[in-house]
Amino acid sequence: HYAYDILDSILFNSNRDIKKMGDIAKLDPVKILETIDKTLVEFGISKVYNINQSYYYGLVNKQLDCDLLSITYKTISERLNFSLYIATAPQHVMLIWDDGHEIFYFEKKKKKKVEDDYYKSYFNLSERIIKNSSYLRKLTTKEIDGLIYESIGTANKLRGNYIKSIKSYNIAKEYFPSEPGIHYNLGNLNQALGDIDAAILDFNNAISLNPTFHLAYYRLGRIYFESGDTKKSITYF
Repeated sequence: HYAYDILDSILFNSNRDIKKMGDIAKLDPVKILETIDKTLVEFGISKVYNINQSYYYGLVNKQLDCDLLSITYKTISERLNFSLYIATAPQHVMLIWDDGHEIFYFEKKKKKKVEDDYYKSYFNLSERIIKNSSYLRKLTTKEIDGLIYESIGTANKLRGNYIKSIKSYNIAKEYFPSEPGIHYNLGNLNQALGDIDAAILDFNNAISLNPTFHLAYYRLGRIYFESGDTKKSITYF
């Protein structure tokens, strides 16, 4: 239960330090989020990219990636009863503050407010893509479960457990059927396992959901090039 003891201590210290600052309803939201970040640093929690471990072992090893950090912030917000939500962009997870008076995205790494135009530009997100996906909106509690399955899929992929990874991504896909990144990851896994027909279907699904998903085009180009269909590969390259 060591990991849960760490989480309880993080929750307790965050609660204590934020309440010391005064009435939560009157505090600057960024100051609240910066205090949470400070607490995580004090506990030796480091922010890493795509760790191949679960939330439990992430806490034990004091290494949390973007997904797990967001879940930690969300857990703290529920304990203190302030309005913080999780949102996603392609291969990225961020936070949304929405207390009815102020709405903004919060980048944990930058430790500052970010407008949605930043994500639209950085990830090349059209209004069509946003409308047909779960991007740039508050996730429901159920959808956070899907995010956890996606994180498990990524962890298993990095460990080389491709079969388990596919299973987790397929569950995540039930929560986020319009998430092109999940289809793309499934395509990579199926290609690695030699199921080329499934990989082609996955990459095409990713492209249909996001016509600017250049990595999916590249993967399809490689598949057709390696199969000897140079003419078709050129259309994707």
